[in-house]
Amino acid sequence: MFALQNTPASEPAFDGRDLRPLPWSKSRSFFDLTMILDESPAGLGGSVEYSTELFDQATIAGLCRRFTKLLTAITARPDCRLSKLDLL
Repeated sequence: MFALQNTPASEPAFDGRDLRPLPWSKSRSFFDLTMILDESPAGLGGSVEYSTELFDQATIAGLCRRFTKLLTAITARPDCRLSKLDLL
């Protein structure tokens, strides 16, 4: 799964009621591989969650390096076809 969180954060207001997020932690992944990117004025940040039964840390690190390289190439050449960009 891939998600780009690029909606500006805002504080909800409901007639003066105070809303706070509840602490939440999940005990398992819902997908074999999940990448979530957050867009902010500082740039993109993100996280990767993966099944350790299917992937090891080195594989995920390599995937992240290649994805970063792809994003860099896309921003350098936005009119270039994806098929023409070096993925490795």
